[in-house]
Amino acid sequence: MRKWSSLLNKTDLRKVIRAKREAVSSAERENASNAAAEIFKNHIFFRDMNSIAGYFATPEEFDCRPIMEMIWQLNKKCYLPVLSETKENYLEFALYRNNDNLKINRYGILEPETKQLLAPEKLDLVFVPLVAFDKNGFRLGMGSGYYDRTFEFLLKNSQKKPCLIGLGYAFQQIETIPHDNWDVPLNGILTDKELIRFT
Repeated sequence: MRKWSSLLNKTDLRKVIRAKREAVSSAERENASNAAAEIFKNHIFFRDMNSIAGYFATPEEFDCRPIMEMIWQLNKKCYLPVLSETKENYLEFALYRNNDNLKINRYGILEPETKQLLAPEKLDLVFVPLVAFDKNGFRLGMGSGYYDRTFEFLLKNSQKKPCLIGLGYAFQQIETIPHDNWDVPLNGILTDKELIRFT
Protein backbone atom coordinates (compact mmCIF):
# COMPACT_ATOMS: atom_id res chain seq x y z
CA MET A 1 0.00 0.00 0.00
CA ARG A 2 1.47 3.34 -1.06
CA LYS A 3 1.83 5.87 1.80
CA TRP A 4 2.59 8.82 -0.51
CA SER A 5 -0.87 8.71 -2.05
CA SER A 6 -2.32 11.23 0.42
CA LEU A 7 0.12 13.83 -0.91
CA LEU A 8 -1.10 13.60 -4.51
CA ASN A 9 -4.23 14.82 -6.25
CA LYS A 10 -6.30 12.61 -8.54
CA THR A 11 -4.49 13.72 -11.70
CA ASP A 12 -1.06 12.95 -10.27
CA LEU A 13 -2.25 9.63 -8.85
CA ARG A 14 -3.52 8.58 -12.27
CA LYS A 15 -0.14 9.31 -13.85
CA VAL A 16 1.78 7.34 -11.22
CA ILE A 17 -0.46 4.28 -11.09
CA ARG A 18 -1.08 4.15 -14.84
CA ALA A 19 2.68 4.09 -15.41
CA LYS A 20 2.94 1.08 -13.08
CA ARG A 21 0.01 -0.59 -14.82
CA GLU A 22 1.54 -0.04 -18.25
CA ALA A 23 4.73 -1.76 -17.05
CA VAL A 24 2.90 -5.05 -16.54
CA SER A 25 4.00 -7.56 -19.19
CA SER A 26 1.47 -9.39 -21.36
CA ALA A 27 2.33 -12.68 -19.62
CA GLU A 28 1.84 -11.15 -16.18
CA ARG A 29 -1.44 -9.61 -17.29
CA GLU A 30 -2.71 -12.94 -18.60
CA ASN A 31 -1.68 -14.80 -15.45
CA ALA A 32 -3.32 -12.20 -13.21
CA SER A 33 -6.61 -12.19 -15.11
CA ASN A 34 -6.76 -15.99 -15.10
CA ALA A 35 -6.07 -16.04 -11.37
CA ALA A 36 -8.89 -13.56 -10.73
CA ALA A 37 -11.25 -15.68 -12.82
CA GLU A 38 -10.44 -18.74 -10.68
CA ILE A 39 -11.19 -16.76 -7.51
CA PHE A 40 -14.48 -15.67 -9.05
CA LYS A 41 -15.33 -19.26 -9.98
CA ASN A 42 -14.63 -20.70 -6.55
CA HIS A 43 -15.68 -17.96 -4.11
CA ILE A 44 -19.02 -18.47 -2.39
CA PHE A 45 -19.65 -14.71 -2.49
CA PHE A 46 -20.36 -14.87 -6.23
CA ARG A 47 -22.38 -18.09 -6.26
CA ASP A 48 -25.91 -16.65 -6.31
CA MET A 49 -25.15 -13.71 -8.61
CA ASN A 50 -26.53 -14.41 -12.08
CA SER A 51 -26.76 -11.12 -14.02
CA ILE A 52 -23.16 -9.94 -14.14
CA ALA A 53 -21.57 -7.05 -16.03
CA GLY A 54 -17.98 -7.18 -17.19
CA TYR A 55 -16.09 -4.89 -19.56
CA PHE A 56 -13.67 -4.96 -22.47
CA ALA A 57 -10.39 -3.64 -21.11
CA THR A 58 -8.12 -1.09 -22.71
CA PRO A 59 -4.56 -2.42 -23.27
CA GLU A 60 -3.38 -1.24 -19.85
CA GLU A 61 -6.44 -2.22 -17.78
CA PHE A 62 -6.91 -5.47 -15.88
CA ASP A 63 -8.29 -7.91 -18.43
CA CYS A 64 -11.88 -9.01 -17.69
CA ARG A 65 -12.21 -11.53 -20.53
CA PRO A 66 -11.34 -14.66 -18.49
CA ILE A 67 -14.03 -13.68 -15.99
CA MET A 68 -16.52 -13.16 -18.82
CA GLU A 69 -15.69 -16.63 -20.14
CA MET A 70 -16.20 -18.03 -16.65
CA ILE A 71 -19.60 -16.31 -16.45
CA TRP A 72 -20.70 -18.26 -19.53
CA GLN A 73 -19.22 -21.52 -18.23
CA LEU A 74 -21.21 -21.11 -15.01
CA ASN A 75 -24.42 -20.52 -17.02
CA LYS A 76 -24.78 -16.96 -15.79
CA LYS A 77 -25.71 -13.98 -17.97
CA CYS A 78 -22.96 -11.61 -19.05
CA TYR A 79 -23.63 -7.93 -19.75
CA LEU A 80 -21.34 -5.21 -21.07
CA PRO A 81 -21.54 -1.43 -20.64
CA VAL A 82 -22.67 0.58 -23.65
CA LEU A 83 -22.85 4.34 -23.96
CA SER A 84 -26.41 5.50 -23.40
CA GLU A 85 -28.17 6.97 -26.42
CA THR A 86 -30.73 8.79 -24.25
CA LYS A 87 -28.71 10.03 -21.26
CA GLU A 88 -25.49 11.96 -21.68
CA ASN A 89 -22.46 10.41 -19.95
CA TYR A 90 -24.41 7.40 -18.66
CA LEU A 91 -23.96 3.70 -19.20
CA GLU A 92 -26.51 1.08 -20.15
CA PHE A 93 -25.86 -2.66 -20.02
CA ALA A 94 -26.38 -4.96 -23.00
CA LEU A 95 -26.55 -8.74 -22.93
CA TYR A 96 -23.39 -10.25 -24.39
CA ARG A 97 -23.15 -13.84 -25.55
CA ASN A 98 -20.01 -15.47 -26.84
CA ASN A 99 -19.37 -14.49 -30.46
CA ASP A 100 -22.03 -11.74 -30.51
CA ASN A 101 -21.24 -8.95 -32.95
CA LEU A 102 -19.37 -5.99 -31.48
CA LYS A 103 -18.83 -2.38 -32.49
CA ILE A 104 -16.33 0.26 -31.43
CA ASN A 105 -17.68 3.25 -29.51
CA ARG A 106 -16.29 6.78 -29.60
CA TYR A 107 -13.70 5.93 -26.95
CA GLY A 108 -12.38 3.00 -28.96
CA ILE A 109 -13.99 0.43 -26.63
CA LEU A 110 -15.92 -2.59 -27.90
CA GLU A 111 -19.67 -2.75 -27.24
CA PRO A 112 -22.29 -5.36 -28.19
CA GLU A 113 -24.39 -4.41 -31.20
CA THR A 114 -27.39 -6.01 -29.54
CA LYS A 115 -29.77 -3.76 -27.65
CA GLN A 116 -31.06 -6.37 -25.20
CA LEU A 117 -30.61 -4.01 -22.29
CA LEU A 118 -30.93 -4.57 -18.56
CA ALA A 119 -31.41 -1.59 -16.25
CA PRO A 120 -28.39 -0.99 -13.97
CA GLU A 121 -30.47 -1.57 -10.83
CA LYS A 122 -31.46 -5.04 -12.12
CA LEU A 123 -27.88 -6.30 -12.32
CA ASP A 124 -26.62 -8.51 -9.50
CA LEU A 125 -22.95 -7.70 -9.92
CA VAL A 126 -20.85 -5.21 -11.86
CA PHE A 127 -17.11 -5.58 -12.38
CA VAL A 128 -15.67 -2.08 -12.58
CA PRO A 129 -12.31 -1.09 -14.12
CA LEU A 130 -10.11 1.19 -12.07
CA VAL A 131 -6.78 2.98 -11.87
CA ALA A 132 -6.47 2.67 -8.10
CA PHE A 133 -8.47 1.84 -4.97
CA ASP A 134 -8.13 2.40 -1.24
CA LYS A 135 -9.02 0.52 1.96
CA ASN A 136 -12.35 2.36 2.25
CA GLY A 137 -13.62 1.18 -1.12
CA PHE A 138 -13.10 4.40 -3.02
CA ARG A 139 -12.04 4.01 -6.63
CA LEU A 140 -9.97 6.20 -8.89
CA GLY A 141 -11.14 5.87 -12.48
CA MET A 142 -10.14 7.66 -15.66
CA GLY A 143 -12.02 10.80 -14.67
CA SER A 144 -15.03 10.67 -16.98
CA GLY A 145 -17.44 9.73 -14.18
CA TYR A 146 -19.58 7.29 -16.18
CA TYR A 147 -19.83 4.68 -13.43
CA ASP A 148 -20.48 7.24 -10.69
CA ARG A 149 -23.32 8.86 -12.67
CA THR A 150 -24.83 5.53 -13.66
CA PHE A 151 -24.85 4.12 -10.13
CA GLU A 152 -25.61 7.37 -8.31
CA PHE A 153 -28.88 5.80 -7.13
CA LEU A 154 -26.88 3.59 -4.74
CA LEU A 155 -26.03 6.73 -2.72
CA LYS A 156 -29.62 7.88 -2.44
CA ASN A 157 -31.57 4.87 -1.23
CA SER A 158 -31.23 1.58 0.56
CA GLN A 159 -31.10 -0.52 -2.60
CA LYS A 160 -28.40 -3.16 -2.32
CA LYS A 161 -28.16 -4.08 -6.01
CA PRO A 162 -26.00 -4.21 -7.89
CA CYS A 163 -22.85 -5.15 -6.01
CA LEU A 164 -19.95 -3.13 -7.40
CA ILE A 165 -16.63 -4.99 -7.47
CA GLY A 166 -13.51 -3.25 -8.72
CA LEU A 167 -11.12 -5.33 -10.79
CA GLY A 168 -7.41 -4.64 -10.58
CA TYR A 169 -3.93 -5.70 -9.57
CA ALA A 170 -2.99 -5.90 -5.91
CA PHE A 171 -0.42 -3.12 -6.43
CA GLN A 172 -3.18 -0.68 -7.38
CA GLN A 173 -4.21 -0.35 -3.73
CA ILE A 174 -3.06 2.92 -2.18
CA GLU A 175 -3.60 4.44 1.24
CA THR A 176 -6.18 7.13 0.50
CA ILE A 177 -7.94 8.34 -2.62
CA PRO A 178 -9.33 11.90 -2.55
CA HIS A 179 -13.08 11.59 -3.06
CA ASP A 180 -16.14 13.77 -3.55
CA ASN A 181 -19.74 13.41 -2.38
CA TRP A 182 -20.80 12.01 -5.75
CA ASP A 183 -18.18 9.22 -5.80
CA VAL A 184 -19.91 5.85 -5.45
CA PRO A 185 -17.85 3.50 -3.26
CA LEU A 186 -17.22 -0.10 -4.22
CA ASN A 187 -18.47 -3.12 -2.32
CA GLY A 188 -15.23 -4.94 -2.92
CA ILE A 189 -12.14 -5.49 -5.03
CA LEU A 190 -11.14 -8.62 -6.91
CA THR A 191 -7.42 -8.82 -7.59
CA ASP A 192 -5.16 -11.55 -8.84
CA LYS A 193 -4.53 -12.39 -5.16
CA GLU A 194 -7.87 -12.19 -3.34
CA LEU A 195 -11.36 -10.81 -2.95
CA ILE A 196 -11.37 -7.80 -0.63
CA ARG A 197 -14.78 -6.82 0.73
CA PHE A 198 -15.64 -3.44 2.23
CA THR A 199 -18.28 -2.75 4.89
